[in-house]
Amino acid sequence: MLGVVAVHRAVYSPLPVRPHPHSLFSPFSSNPPLYFCSSSSSSHGKSLSLNRPTRHPLLANSASNFPRDGPDDDGGDEVLPVLDSASRNSEGEDGFEIEVEKVGEQKNRRRIQSRVRVNADLESVWSVLTDYEGLADFIPSLAVSQLLEKKDKFARLYQVMDPLRAATFEVGQQNLAFGLKFDAKGVLDCYERDLQVTSRGRRRDIDFMMVEGDFHIFEGKWSIEQGKSSVIELCTVHGISNIEYDVDEDEKILVGKEFQTTLSYVVELVPKLWLPVRLIEGRLCREVKTNLLCVREEAQRIQRLKGEMLDICKIVQQQPAKAMAASSLVTILSFLFLVSSNLAADSDMLQDICVADLVGVRVNGFACKPAATVTEADFFFQGLAKPGAATNTTMGSLVTAANVEKIPGLNTLGVSMSRVDYAPGGLNPPHTHPRATEIVFVLEGTLDVGFITTANKLIAKTITKGDVFVFPRGLVHFQKNNADVPAAALAAFNSQLPGTQSLAATLFAATPSVPDHVLTKAFQIGTKEVEKIKSRLQPKK
Repeated sequence: MLGVVAVHRAVYSPLPVRPHPHSLFSPFSSNPPLYFCSSSSSSHGKSLSLNRPTRHPLLANSASNFPRDGPDDDGGDEVLPVLDSASRNSEGEDGFEIEVEKVGEQKNRRRIQSRVRVNADLESVWSVLTDYEGLADFIPSLAVSQLLEKKDKFARLYQVMDPLRAATFEVGQQNLAFGLKFDAKGVLDCYERDLQVTSRGRRRDIDFMMVEGDFHIFEGKWSIEQGKSSVIELCTVHGISNIEYDVDEDEKILVGKEFQTTLSYVVELVPKLWLPVRLIEGRLCREVKTNLLCVREEAQRIQRLKGEMLDICKIVQQQPAKAMAASSLVTILSFLFLVSSNLAADSDMLQDICVADLVGVRVNGFACKPAATVTEADFFFQGLAKPGAATNTTMGSLVTAANVEKIPGLNTLGVSMSRVDYAPGGLNPPHTHPRATEIVFVLEGTLDVGFITTANKLIAKTITKGDVFVFPRGLVHFQKNNADVPAAALAAFNSQLPGTQSLAATLFAATPSVPDHVLTKAFQIGTKEVEKIKSRLQPKK
């Protein structure tokens, strides 16, 4: 979420409970309760007085200061230290800074200011922040990020936690002092501001305001600022690294770019009377840090996809040509080693052959049977030569697999195949291969094929005899024969046992069955419809 989730209810519980999952910039964190410093308390063995501004521990090694919109530092505003020693990081460690201030005369009013350096351009960071329904893809505890309304430069968001994720990550309702616990969700209005060109570079903001929740005030701003001289092109010249403006165009070899962009987050809040701000300000700081770093990582991932950001070959010090060449060689060899070790979906082989012992114990694969018992039959299979009886199946398609279970000699080789035959109108229904990428070659006929990305984008095409199409690993895909004649295709996989999970059968024909109330909620249908689908997909006895 671009701001914070609203506190939905509070109840008293005499027993400790596990922390509640939280939305982006929630006041609730999964960290243990924190202890806060006051004029009579001590932190880490030192007495702290709060009658003057105090830098937050995260800023201990930073010389920079945040601009303030409130009163001058005359004692009316305080900067409160709220993180314990486990969370202290210098600004140089991860480029993150944060401050918490008491604002004006209201004891329960706080202003949190934070920022982080991002090695990505302004457009990449902006695309992350404004992909409102995609936030849940990279924020671990955010289950739903729903866009309720979107106009030109306005968005209203609704976000909730997921109890199933809570169980997965071993967090539950948020536990605060005195047995208080909370459920969290929230609605925010977000206002996207126009791009500004300033004397320091380019800047763009998103203002946000909570419109539903247990805060009297919760409003703030995201700011992305990219300096004029923030793009540094790194290159090599005759084996010596250099910066772009020191190099002639005919000499340089571009290595990459480094971006110096700052992402800032400021929020001012006043909880309602039953929620003292000192119970949550420490958790707010931890959550702000976690989620700013998540946004940074996603923006830098997008920048890498653009092929511009320097990632591995970051060489900024001048070196002699010979030493530079040796260093580059080591870097390249290390990179190639890392890439080659991840090309195959299965583990690499450690001997010439390892024919699978199909009746032995499985340990993430098959053990090798004794070499003396290996024959040519372990490497041979005729099952793909003849068409399958696709007309005898419910979906009008039949898959004949040629994997390690049919060809034991495939064990540790990281490859397999299958033949798919389609009756007229036949469908290989939506499914995934969790352990392999698939490439299909059309033997006969015409097929409508497609896959769906995690962003719910359909990529589809009609392919004919001799055509090839690729389905990325783990993505939902399908093939349909819309012609009135049979069709056939060969599929190859980069795994000896790619696995197949058909969506319909997985959800409606599992054993034990998926509860009806889960399916009715997920598909927004009634119990009768669920039972009807289950009856059609259950294996025939």
